[in-house]
Amino acid sequence: MAIAESNLLSFYCRQACSARLHVFCTLLAALVACVPSVYGQGFPTGPRGLGSGGGGGGPGQGGPIKLERIKEDTTPVYFFFSDAPGQKTLFSDTLPDALFHQYDPTRRREFDYKNLGIPGSAHQALVYAPRLRRGLDPGFHQYDLYLLDAQSLPFYQLEKPFTNLAFSRGSDQSNSSFNAQFSRNFANGLNFSIDYRRLAEVGTAAQFPNQKGRNTALAAGFWIKGKSGRYEAFAVFADNKFEHEDNGGIVEEPARQGAFFSPASANVFLDGAGTRHRHQELLYTQYYRLSKPDSNQAVALPEPGFLLGHQAMLRSSAYKYFDDQPNIGYYGDFQVDERGLRHYLRHQKIENRFRLLRTGRRQESGLEFNLSHVWHEIRQEPRDSSLQEVFVGGRWGTSPFPALQVRAEGQLGVLGSAGDYQVKGEATLRMGGWGVLSGGLLSQLYQPTLLQQRLFVTQRLFWENDFRKTLETSVHARLALLKWKLEVLGAYHLLDQAIYFDTARIARQADALQAVGQLTLRKQVRVGKIYLDNQWTFQTVSGEVLRLPTWFGKHSLFFSGKMFKVLNVRFGADLRYASAYYSDAYFPLTGQFHLQDKEVLEWFPALDAFFNLQVTRFRAFVKVENVGSALVGGRLFYLTPAHPRPPISGFRLGISWRFSD
Repeated sequence: MAIAESNLLSFYCRQACSARLHVFCTLLAALVACVPSVYGQGFPTGPRGLGSGGGGGGPGQGGPIKLERIKEDTTPVYFFFSDAPGQKTLFSDTLPDALFHQYDPTRRREFDYKNLGIPGSAHQALVYAPRLRRGLDPGFHQYDLYLLDAQSLPFYQLEKPFTNLAFSRGSDQSNSSFNAQFSRNFANGLNFSIDYRRLAEVGTAAQFPNQKGRNTALAAGFWIKGKSGRYEAFAVFADNKFEHEDNGGIVEEPARQGAFFSPASANVFLDGAGTRHRHQELLYTQYYRLSKPDSNQAVALPEPGFLLGHQAMLRSSAYKYFDDQPNIGYYGDFQVDERGLRHYLRHQKIENRFRLLRTGRRQESGLEFNLSHVWHEIRQEPRDSSLQEVFVGGRWGTSPFPALQVRAEGQLGVLGSAGDYQVKGEATLRMGGWGVLSGGLLSQLYQPTLLQQRLFVTQRLFWENDFRKTLETSVHARLALLKWKLEVLGAYHLLDQAIYFDTARIARQADALQAVGQLTLRKQVRVGKIYLDNQWTFQTVSGEVLRLPTWFGKHSLFFSGKMFKVLNVRFGADLRYASAYYSDAYFPLTGQFHLQDKEVLEWFPALDAFFNLQVTRFRAFVKVENVGSALVGGRLFYLTPAHPRPPISGFRLGISWRFSD
């Protein structure tokens, strides 16, 4: 990290943190600044997952994957997150499973996403799912799956230091992914955790011109426990960097050379364009238990009683797009200056959240009331603005009997984003050895994103809209029949006043209702040690705003068992495909996917072969990618128009190793 960035972080600490937290933040900033070997090389969902790479069966691995418990003679390791310290989950060291060799984050999930042809690039869901919204949103979500925010850092309840490492590389040494998780206890009730992820696609031998990208995510923090057991706190720093070259897609497919394509010979639309995103976050979460804790309470169970909670969060985000060699034919009306194009937005956010919680004897039980105040400062070249928001909300969970769990939560905006709301609930019924039945509901009313409302290009106002709020309602139900290895998932989504980007790449608001109906079937067939995992998803869409494949399929045929009495192995092939449809195109200037009517993406058998193995806590995989191209006469594989997957098949090698000592 540059010295200027370290000074900025220290300034934020002085403004937003108490004296004790300021000392911690300053030390952490200095520590990060002293690691040039990590940040000097380059720069992930979101969401609580291992992101890229073949990590272990740790926190956040999505999808209906069965995890095998670690050996009974090992010390159990539990993980949890700072916003729910009472909900602890056993860390499982998986056998080589369906996710292990899927290093690309767009494939390490229940439903695949499409990207721009290479791992780490901008992505969009192939199967529609609502995005949870609350308050002001800048509107840039093309790299969400690679994002690691402060609340997504897992903390571990353990007795010995814990390390989980994963590395993979492609046919080009410059194309690699690396994940590292580490946690250990210190004296006086102090625990340290760190999660680091890096996904780089910067090679040139097998990629199209101007198609490089680096994603780096780091989160590190301390878990502080008071001597009396009543007070505990979590202090976390997170830093995410996304650096990408944007070629705008290929003008036409490269000429054939014998039986092969040469991707480097392709002509692309853009030669000097790039996207840079940066997110820095400081989070301090603290709880005070009003009742004396029970020292005999089992480690994995929540401590029943009342807690007071407070969370202070400071986040600074910068979004930048630039092109110093603009192609006027590509940008069209967006070309407001022939010398170059630039779009820059900076968003700073300070949030204080106050919570009153009552925990039950089961992890699913509890009650919470919360109040949040959020302050935003926005720099959207050349205009500055600010906004304050207040939200009130609550959560409730109950388990009237062990087989049934019910959860519900809601948020309501009363200032700044007044009228915005989000309500969701879910119920799960476990039917013994027969299976599991669950269902849920989501309803949310939210304002347009900042980008949808206003866009500046090279400091000139390009559009300013007065869109209405969007009302979104979703329901889903899932039935898993364990005996028959069968799972059925149905969902229905309804959007009123949906906002989209049209074929001219302009933000618009739909007048008609947009509805999506979905049915997903999963079935496993087994003959001895030969398995066939199948997944089919069928989607129906009403309206012209949402364009999705009518059906999407994933299949995996593999052998799973032991070799030489010590090796757990899994080898076979993965196949995925989608029906022909007008897939959304990508416009890097705004970072948005938009409608297009020029190109239908045809059906394509995307086929990969893999071999996974495990010996105790060491695992490895070998993967041969893009085998399906040879089955269809060398055609290129497209998920996004003008952005095919590089045509050359290649090997991917990966290893993962867990240590606990």
